[in-house]
Amino acid sequence: ASTSTATQEGRIQNIPALNAGQQIVQELRRMNERIDRMELRFTSISITRTGTELDPGRDHNSIARQFNSHAVLLSTQLIPLHNSQNQEVENFPANIAAIDDLEADQLTQLLRAYDQPTIGSLDILKHNFKKYLGILDVVPFPLC
Repeated sequence: ASTSTATQEGRIQNIPALNAGQQIVQELRRMNERIDRMELRFTSISITRTGTELDPGRDHNSIARQFNSHAVLLSTQLIPLHNSQNQEVENFPANIAAIDDLEADQLTQLLRAYDQPTIGSLDILKHNFKKYLGILDVVPFPLC
């Protein structure tokens, strides 16, 4: 009886449906191993990426500078930049005309809030402040 059982078990392995089932199970195991390796890689990438995340303040300032670079009229609304603590600075000028109207002490206060140099003539400081904000060229009068 034991030989016939062993013979029957050997024959069962050769039945196409059972053989295909075993192949499916083996393939599923291989797929699970591949998924596990992929998860490890994604976790590694995520850890690496977390170490190089961009500062939200820098992201905001990059976008604000990009927007401000399109300001060509004195009346164009400006997007305020954030300071090093990722906060908006008080008394940020609304537009380029407001920058042009700043007094020396007001401009110095703004420059200090952004950790920018405060040495130079008023015209140079205004020019440097505009450059810091991303402002490129200004048309001093409305286009007709």
